[in-house]
Amino acid sequence: LGFYPGEYTLISQLIMASAGEKRCIVIGADMDQEEMNDYIKDNIEIPKNIRLICRSVDVFDPKALEKCAVSDSMSIIVSPSDDFTTTKILLALSKVINRKDNEKVRIGAITSSPACRFPETIAKEHNITTLMANQTIAKIIAHSCVQPGLSETFSEVFNFEGSELFAIPCEGAAGLTFEELTMKMDRGVPAGIFREGAFMVNPSSEAVIKAEDKILVFAKDRFSPVITDKEVPAEDPGYTKAAMKEEYGTVTVIRANESVRTIIQELPENLNRIIFTNVPDIYRDEMLNLAREKGDIPVEFLTQDLSDTSALTKLAERSDHIIVLADHEKDDDTSDMETIFLILNLKDIRTRCALNYNITAEMRREYNQSLLGNDENTDFIVASDMSSLFLAQLSESPELVSVFNELLSLEGNELYLKKAGTLECDGEKTAAQIRRNALRHGYIFIGYKKKNENSCFDPALEEVIRLDPEDSLIVIGEE
Repeated sequence: LGFYPGEYTLISQLIMASAGEKRCIVIGADMDQEEMNDYIKDNIEIPKNIRLICRSVDVFDPKALEKCAVSDSMSIIVSPSDDFTTTKILLALSKVINRKDNEKVRIGAITSSPACRFPETIAKEHNITTLMANQTIAKIIAHSCVQPGLSETFSEVFNFEGSELFAIPCEGAAGLTFEELTMKMDRGVPAGIFREGAFMVNPSSEAVIKAEDKILVFAKDRFSPVITDKEVPAEDPGYTKAAMKEEYGTVTVIRANESVRTIIQELPENLNRIIFTNVPDIYRDEMLNLAREKGDIPVEFLTQDLSDTSALTKLAERSDHIIVLADHEKDDDTSDMETIFLILNLKDIRTRCALNYNITAEMRREYNQSLLGNDENTDFIVASDMSSLFLAQLSESPELVSVFNELLSLEGNELYLKKAGTLECDGEKTAAQIRRNALRHGYIFIGYKKKNENSCFDPALEEVIRLDPEDSLIVIGEE
């Protein structure tokens, strides 16, 4: 429900998730249906297995929503929008999806503010699942700024291309410890255990698999993983479990919005300094307190005209990582265009002055980000794009809602890029050896990324991998 020209990630993901099976996708919005149809077919290839229907409807009118067959749907997705629009659509749906004959219809939505989150009892009654977008985006921004490429990794893990998360029966795994299962499972990586109605992501290495358990795996499909009968490889003689600490330098935050609190909380502790530019006074005391809580990280507040190239250059010269936040007080397009001009200038300064800082930019709309090309040192966290990925996963895998919530929340296990050297996984090792070393440090190894190369997920157990200390491991774990 809801359609925005230029925003096609959600539809594309649902098509990919169909995996060739017949499916009907109905799109309802306050827009001419022929116009919607033309926009979509001009930008997305619709395969023969997909029946696409566009409906021009008032998405706030419960009776009009029946034109979209909401009562007969497998799931209903509210396209990423502002909180008031999303809430009004959810209220309209609650008038329709509350009868016994459609109680299994699932509803997924994204909201930004906790104030607009449906109360638990109402959400449960109408089968509504909402994710908090701003907190999730803020977390990804904080981690991406010191781990360049992490936003791309999030996109790869949460889209339907390549490997995904599945819950599968534990055939052949009963009696094994989680570490033994990690060493023996090929064509899939064990990431957790489903037991007594709940998922344990990244459980203890000594946890013993029971016959009635299901295994949470990261794999190309739910049928790929196999448990081999090969011997567990010998202990790595160089292993010490003495992970090196990574130093991250200076982080500069340009602008501020309500997400800045979460960003400071999620930044690593071993920073040299945090510089805030053009931050409203209302945030300053809180920023200072949060920095103190993280170990008395020095904080500096600057107020300057960032359209002045010389001022921006001086700021860039002092920075190792630059975060550009969106202005949530302005409409999406205005905020994004201001961000685009700022990024263009920062890229120009980086090239002219031979600097090597990385840029992490928050943008609101997918079609605006597409105007800028990607490069190795610039990460774009696009709110509508990320939200669409999460919504598609919720729609396709409702049984994994608690897992997605944990990976996307500020507590529990999360996705990280860790330097191979810090987890003693550099040099020449098999994937099985890397799995074990990472697990001993508390992480599930799901892939790796070499500098200037694409990410590689779920390598075969016996694949020999050579990693430099600065190459990245893609892992799930707790900090």
